[in-house]
Amino acid sequence: MIIGIFVQTTYDHAGIFARHIADALRERDHDVEIRLLRKRSNPNPWDFNVNLVRPPESEEYDCIIIGGPAVVGSSRVVQAYLKEEVSWKGKIAAAFAVAWKPLAFLNSTALERMSDMLEVLNAKVVEGESIRCVWRTDQHEVKQAAQRLSARIVEAGK
Repeated sequence: MIIGIFVQTTYDHAGIFARHIADALRERDHDVEIRLLRKRSNPNPWDFNVNLVRPPESEEYDCIIIGGPAVVGSSRVVQAYLKEEVSWKGKIAAAFAVAWKPLAFLNSTALERMSDMLEVLNAKVVEGESIRCVWRTDQHEVKQAAQRLSARIVEAGK
């Protein structure tokens, strides 16, 4: 299976999680590519439109895992990317989220929102994962979450 992990990261916690997910899937003999979701800088802080910089093409992947920081429910960059997509019919998809520990309650909201958007794209949605962090990510927690997500992805692909 060819898997794309599309991640938006600010302080690299989501990037660390994405790399652990990729490692777990590569251990299971899957081809994995991590692609960054980035937005153009906007000089107007009151303009909430997100203009993406070279968004990744989804057509080349059998499975897409998408995630980022759980900020006010989910990342605006991730939401903007998913709103631009038309259909992921036949693709396996999952979401992941990272929240600062005191705001960990945002993780479930972010996962729900991203999963709902994946369902609208007609993807075969797999239960996502979330992690909490303070200043650094707990490597043991991240690795366990990545293993759980990779197992669900592999099972869905059978």
